[in-house]
Amino acid sequence: MWDAVARAGYGYDTLGLRAPYDVGTVLVELEDHRRGGANMLAALGLHRPPPAQVLVTGAAEAGG
Repeated sequence: MWDAVARAGYGYDTLGLRAPYDVGTVLVELEDHRRGGANMLAALGLHRPPPAQVLVTGAAEAGG
């Protein structure tokens, strides 16, 4: 199931802080902590519909 979730999202390793009321000038970019180890992404961004669809598909494949 993780492979389907990873394909549906976007991984990232850094956090960028931008200036407000500007054209989005990047003030600083910080390395995020990789809790799962150096070979894994720090975070995975997902909108709500894709993970819901992954769960529905996984349940259907499991016979649920």
